[in-house]
Amino acid sequence: MMRRGLLCVALIAGLAGTAHAIDMPKSTEECYSLVDKLAEAAENKNPGDEAVVKIGELMTAMNESCEAGNLDEAARTGEELAKVIDLLP
Repeated sequence: MMRRGLLCVALIAGLAGTAHAIDMPKSTEECYSLVDKLAEAAENKNPGDEAVVKIGELMTAMNESCEAGNLDEAARTGEELAKVIDLLP
């Protein structure tokens, strides 16, 4: 439980500045939690229509990777998603 909290804090801190590498989730539960945190970060930035489409595509891909247990791919997609979010005004 504490590890999840630290992961969330690190993720949010990374999204506040320059995009940083995202730690690979160690379980499907952590993977879904990461998807939720990235979604929350995107919502807080109020993305435009074009960004919403890109974010939606990446979130769908990340969710599918989590569902399939492909945590490596989910982490890579999460990094790409974090970069997109970081570029939002």
